[in-house]
This record gives sequence, structure tokens and C-alpha cells, in this order.
Amino acid sequence: MYHGRAKWKHMCAKFMAWMAIEDGYTPPMMTFTGGGDKVPKPKAQWSPQEFDAIKWNNKAMHAILCAMDDNQYKLIQTTRIAKEAWDILKTAHEGTEVVKDSKLQVL
Repeated sequence: MYHGRAKWKHMCAKFMAWMAIEDGYTPPMMTFTGGGDKVPKPKAQWSPQEFDAIKWNNKAMHAILCAMDDNQYKLIQTTRIAKEAWDILKTAHEGTEVVKDSKLQVL
């Protein structure tokens, strides 16, 4: 088990950033009048809640990045979403559900 997980969970919760890790973050999108594909919403049209969501995602991502060594950073260097980074690190440290189940069966 990733031993620093409880520590980071506590610290992130203190700053409400843990919600960005638990719930994930989806960039604001919009659909033009008349339908069509969703496109990124211009920042000038973001609501205060959308700005808050990205703020907490960025704080959570910053907390995760501050705890990384170079090898761990290589695993998450392409993501900008805290939940994705957390899930990648969790899998790297704990293994997939299949791996965890097989370890339990060995015991």
C-alpha cells in the first residue's frame, strides 16, 4: 500500500483539494446553438464554480507533484487532472484489482 496516501489525503482534504482527486475534474465545455460537438468553453464565459473547480484541481495536482521523485513524475507527466495522476500513482504503488486479489489469494 502507498504509505503516504493517508498523509496526502489528510493534507489535501484540509484545502478541499481532495474533492478534485476523488470526484475528478472535467474542463468546462459548451455546445454551440443548433447542436454539434462539445468544444472547450472560453474562460471569459466560465462561471465562478468552474473557476473554483480548476483552482482545486490545480492545488491537488501541485500537492501531488511536490511529493514526486523523478521516477514517479515520469508516470504522470502528461496528465493535468489530479484524479488521473492519483489513479496512475495508486496503480503503480498498489497494483491493479487483479494483482491485489491474487496477492490476497496467496495469503
